[in-house]
Amino acid sequence: MTEVKTIVICGPFKFPYGDAGANRVLEIAKTLRLANRKVLVIGTGTLRKEDRVSDGTFCCEGITYDSIYNEDIKKLYRACKLLTGGIAYLSVINKHKIKAVEAIISYGGYVSGNYLLFPIVKWIRKEKFIVDVVEWYSPEQFKYRYFNFSYIDAQIGVRFLYPRVKNLITISKFLEKYYREMGCNVVNIPPLTSLSDESYPKSKKIIENRGKLKLIYAGSIGKKDFLDKILIGLSLLSSEKIKMIEMNIYGSTEREIEKYMDKNKLAFNKIRHSVFVHGKVKKSDVLKAISNSHFTVLLRPQQRYSQAGFPSKIPESLALGTPVILNYSSDLALYIKNEVEGLVVQDFTPEAFAETINDALNLDETKVNFMREMAKEKAITCFHPLKFFDKMNKFLKEIK
Repeated sequence: MTEVKTIVICGPFKFPYGDAGANRVLEIAKTLRLANRKVLVIGTGTLRKEDRVSDGTFCCEGITYDSIYNEDIKKLYRACKLLTGGIAYLSVINKHKIKAVEAIISYGGYVSGNYLLFPIVKWIRKEKFIVDVVEWYSPEQFKYRYFNFSYIDAQIGVRFLYPRVKNLITISKFLEKYYREMGCNVVNIPPLTSLSDESYPKSKKIIENRGKLKLIYAGSIGKKDFLDKILIGLSLLSSEKIKMIEMNIYGSTEREIEKYMDKNKLAFNKIRHSVFVHGKVKKSDVLKAISNSHFTVLLRPQQRYSQAGFPSKIPESLALGTPVILNYSSDLALYIKNEVEGLVVQDFTPEAFAETINDALNLDETKVNFMREMAKEKAITCFHPLKFFDKMNKFLKEIK
């Protein structure tokens, strides 16, 4: 009987639930399992005691995982481990004594860290190598633009290292097209989510008692998402309409939001009584908050990073039955239709956002509940791992 080969996924993410990278890796791992592969995930997170199984390994949602760190490791040693990422990940792979490795997938990392995994694997272990490409920074994202270390680091990876790898998973069609034209073996896998399988109160008709229009933003402010334009947009509404809105923000503290809005203090003060900042809370609490909101909100400019990336919070929101208010960026126009899975903001401006909120306030109960049902259906048909294992199988068979 032919042995099922193992695919190793590694990188600086806090598996299983610590960050957006971990979420993507978990769903990619589920897809690989459906494609009849064993999977070992190696991240930089804490090994959870509740995930320990009888043979001493750790398993979450059917995925075996490990970490290059442990609970007692000192900060200096942690930094050394990350900076020598290739060697650190390789040592964990060897510890698991895997007999047949089909490929190693790298997610994220720095030139001096995880990128070093490529030459180590290529010339020492002779394994096949895959990179999951999820972003391509724009210089506008950084204070020192072209001279920022993270920007330079990313350019080396995207432009020079990844094309040499030849086998790439891309999060967007923008990146898929770029690497296909360079002769690479590419598969486009958007952010996946199996949240629609979970038991959240997504079917609850929260619109029955009209009350307030509940909006939610969950994420990191500044570099990718422009929460300031959303808040300024709300301030352009009449006082009566502002009172009809409840804007919930997760992932930032009140102090951070106040500092972020310091240049737009008058606008923020106008809506302050309608804005509720919850800080950083457990992932499960954020998911429940999303499922009990009328809309998730998101605004991103038309820059290279927003075209190359794909906001994972959108499939997540749809899976919880919560439609979205957004402007088009990345591949979102392929999935979100106005007044079906969400409301589309026609321009990347506070004025356009305010107009869309006016539209949201005028929706009746029937329309909103229809959009909730369509949101969940879109997540199941377009973002569930079940929809991608055939595509992944084909890609793996063509590894160079």
